Amino acid sequence: MEEIEWKNDYLLGNKLIDKQHQIFAGLINKLIVAQNNNRDTHYLTRLIMEIQKYAEFHFISEENYMIDIEYPALAEHQQQHIMLIEQFSIAINSIELGKKSLDDFAHFLLNWFKQHTINKDRLIVEFLQG
Repeated sequence: MEEIEWKNDYLLGNKLIDKQHQIFAGLINKLIVAQNNNRDTHYLTRLIMEIQKYAEFHFISEENYMIDIEYPALAEHQQQHIMLIEQFSIAINSIELGKKSLDDFAHFLLNWFKQHTINKDRLIVEFLQG
């Protein structure tokens, strides 16, 4: 599986959120590299947990930013964040039980990051631009 190639399309124009997106993408890439190098399941599961914890932190930061700017679609955006955190928990349990492919989860996470950042987070920029 290929890593996320950083694009300026992922930038929102807020230095803190943009840096967090770069870190988030870096963690996803770390998981992909570890998987491509056939690291053991225990290590991969711990990486998923690290990404989950970072995502929780990032989502709170991003949501606080949306509160600060009075973003009207905050509730919808929060629901998407909640859904991803639930997916993390399900994936961790499924991978540990050998019921879910790590490859499937890595693809989900990669696609989610790209689509959410470009399509949903981009709406925050559009809101700020009026």
